[in-house]
Amino acid sequence: MPSQRAIPSKTLTGDYVLARFDDTSILLDQSCVSGVQVLDGPLASSEHPGLFEYAGEDETIPAVAPTRQFALLPAVPESRRFLLVLSIDGASLGVACDAVQVLPACNFDNRPLPIIMRLQKSPVRYMVEVHEHLAFYCDAAHLFAVFTDMEYEHV
Repeated sequence: MPSQRAIPSKTLTGDYVLARFDDTSILLDQSCVSGVQVLDGPLASSEHPGLFEYAGEDETIPAVAPTRQFALLPAVPESRRFLLVLSIDGASLGVACDAVQVLPACNFDNRPLPIIMRLQKSPVRYMVEVHEHLAFYCDAAHLFAVFTDMEYEHV
């Protein structure tokens, strides 16, 4: 049986970034996003399956292309034209997305997660309605950890 965790209900208030990949939308605190890059070409492969490298102006950062289950794709789909750059504790990670939107000064009422989604390893904390669509509010540090854990199950 999956490990369940209780998540208290609250209203989310602040500045957010909405990112979409495939049919999944995630909402993140803007404070954890250091930038968005337009992908002009393919990301370079790395020695780790599911991890890529983005050569920015100042540094090369690791990047991922997640599935809707937060597993890592072995290749970046052509639809992923944007790289959302997360910065956690001085480390950066790019997340290849289909679309990215900044949402300043917003309030979102969360919806409780179905019990099946309350998994210990899941970075999803709440469901929220954004522009009449459901999005998953994720803890950026937990999302970063899921994507950079080399023991995480890749597809």
